[in-house]
Amino acid sequence: MAFLSNLSQSAKKSLQRFPLVSIIAIFGSLLLISILSVSNDLSNFQPLLMVLTLSVSWLVGCQFLSESLKHNNLNRFVFKVVILLGLTLFYFYLSSLNQDLPQQAYDRWLLLLLAGHLFVVFSPFTFMWDKGLFWNYLKSMLLATIRSGIYAIVLYIGLALAIAAFDFLLNLDLGDNIYFQTFIFCLGIVNTFVYLHDFPKVEQLDKRINFTKPTEVLIVYILIPLSLLYILIVYTYAIKILIDWELPNGWVTYLISGLSLLAFLIHIGIEPVRHKHDSVLITKFFPYYFFAIIPLLPLLFIALIKRISDYNFTELRYLGVVLAIWITGILFYMLFSGKKRLSFYPKSIFILVLLCTFGPLSAFKISLQAQIDEFAEIMENLEAKDKQTFSLEEYDRFSSIVKYLDYRDRLQKTEAFLGFNPKELFSETSSYSMPKKIVNQLNIQVLDKVFKNSGSRFYYKLKNFEVDFAEEITTYTNFTILNLDKEIDETKGLQLFYDEKNVISFMNYGETLMEYDMNSHLNAMANKYDNINKASQDEFTFRFKNENGDFLIIFENLSFSNANKQVDINRGKAMLFYKTFSSLELP
Repeated sequence: MAFLSNLSQSAKKSLQRFPLVSIIAIFGSLLLISILSVSNDLSNFQPLLMVLTLSVSWLVGCQFLSESLKHNNLNRFVFKVVILLGLTLFYFYLSSLNQDLPQQAYDRWLLLLLAGHLFVVFSPFTFMWDKGLFWNYLKSMLLATIRSGIYAIVLYIGLALAIAAFDFLLNLDLGDNIYFQTFIFCLGIVNTFVYLHDFPKVEQLDKRINFTKPTEVLIVYILIPLSLLYILIVYTYAIKILIDWELPNGWVTYLISGLSLLAFLIHIGIEPVRHKHDSVLITKFFPYYFFAIIPLLPLLFIALIKRISDYNFTELRYLGVVLAIWITGILFYMLFSGKKRLSFYPKSIFILVLLCTFGPLSAFKISLQAQIDEFAEIMENLEAKDKQTFSLEEYDRFSSIVKYLDYRDRLQKTEAFLGFNPKELFSETSSYSMPKKIVNQLNIQVLDKVFKNSGSRFYYKLKNFEVDFAEEITTYTNFTILNLDKEIDETKGLQLFYDEKNVISFMNYGETLMEYDMNSHLNAMANKYDNINKASQDEFTFRFKNENGDFLIIFENLSFSNANKQVDINRGKAMLFYKTFSSLELP
């Protein structure tokens, strides 16, 4: 009962202090729960759900900033309206995209989600600074996160066990998503209310630092030893590449960035007490560890430049460069600035994250333009050649760029260089197969035996007739099922024959009743579909009429390969409806 009473109090105080955030949390959670009661398809509601998720952290940060500035109700309302207008614009941006959102939409959402949480970290200290208040504010934030998480987990486990008991004892059908819906309720409503309830106002925080024993153990015996281990590994690697005189691997950027971020977190944790603490690790960590990172910065930038020179910019590499610049700036600010305001950590990265999300300096605009420019260069080099050929290295770059653009729903931008829009011509093709489709369409030869000889194999199988399928057969008087034969047998009354040129013939004792060249049709099917079974039944149904009669062929299955527009039929089976003139002798 005490647990439920605490939850009730948390909900009440959250509604009083954060009414808009609380309403959004309830609405968003109940909306998602109701959608999952009907269907697992969230595509129609995805933009709304993504914006509702973003709005929680941004509006909480807005509330904290308003409280620190002692806004009246009118000013606070205007401030929230500005935030809501920004979120509305992002909703319209998401809604303007395809129903299947491209990768860049999710990436932008993640960056805005990160920016929203960073906003919460520094918002009360946007225009004021107190080291003790900031440290206790972060401590309260961490404790609120842990406490709300524990409440949500405990409640979820209890409700999940209760649901399992109801299901087992009473055999109730509560739906396939009941456990996920319960998790959404606990995370979206309970966790949010407890988290907001535990946040005191800044003026209620104590300026005195209470550096507890668990905090000391965490920093002195776990985080600092880990940071020393990481920097030892990086220095060992740096010495190795100097001895071998080779360029660094790309993964070293993650390690240097990671150890720098860990160093910054430790600095935030120890800065208020480092001058008076008994531990040498705490008193000496800053500035000596920061000085130890500086010699590693050239290694970080060299590794980034190597990756970019090999593969050009992508969003991740651009963000890596921005992060490296930020790490360099922060290191020198904390080492040589007299102020050393810890709030500069979240404030600075918040601004950079926003710049990387939208606008002329965004990771998406810079990376997209870099990839298109390189694609244009590849095509210009191709036109300058006597023969339309790619080396394997050129094809790998071409393939990488095509997949990059396709994942981001920007492949139509290559139409100016290709002469056609690949998304329209190969509408059923996956991103993985798109490069080979384009190369085949342009008759580009890849100078590699493995690539040249490896054709795609296709196997069409008519599993069932389409829904509401009906075929008019009153025109036909006979029906048979025949396998495709590779050799003519003049002793057979009826035979379906295919030759090496992929011409299919319906024969009567060696006499051809009708024939059809399958090359262009099967090439079109291979270009249109990666999985040929996605083809409609009508696309493997053929009707013919000539002086010998009327014929209808419906393929039950057909196997063929396609390499560089060269079709090779392997085997097949078809249903034949036909009507012939009486002068023909048929069995």
